[in-house]
Amino acid sequence: ITITITMKNKLKVYISAPVTDHDIKERKRSFAFWSKVLGCLGCEPVNPLEAVPDDAPTSGEGHESYMKSDLKMLLDCDAIVMFEDWRSSVGCTLEARVAAGCGIRFIDPRPLLSTGKILFINDILI
Repeated sequence: ITITITMKNKLKVYISAPVTDHDIKERKRSFAFWSKVLGCLGCEPVNPLEAVPDDAPTSGEGHESYMKSDLKMLLDCDAIVMFEDWRSSVGCTLEARVAAGCGIRFIDPRPLLSTGKILFINDILI
């Protein structure tokens, strides 16, 4: 399915990728890159790492408060795009389950750069 996005109808897209036990600065660069890509495609990107400090924990104490904040952001979105081995991440898997349970649509990340088109995935295996 291909959709055309107009300025009146911006698709609000949550960005998801593993963060736990990764370098937070590298993750923030990756999320910022995908925010720009989605913005160029006419979407309103929702980057859960924008408000996270560079020295934030990516696991252990404090991690749960970030997940709660992330899930609140996700619930306000129309769609979610999941990157980089998300199935290996407990947080990403939780985000996928919440999105699926709440009717938030999944975007296939593969054609974003190659075709510049937003394609939805009908079924995602969680």
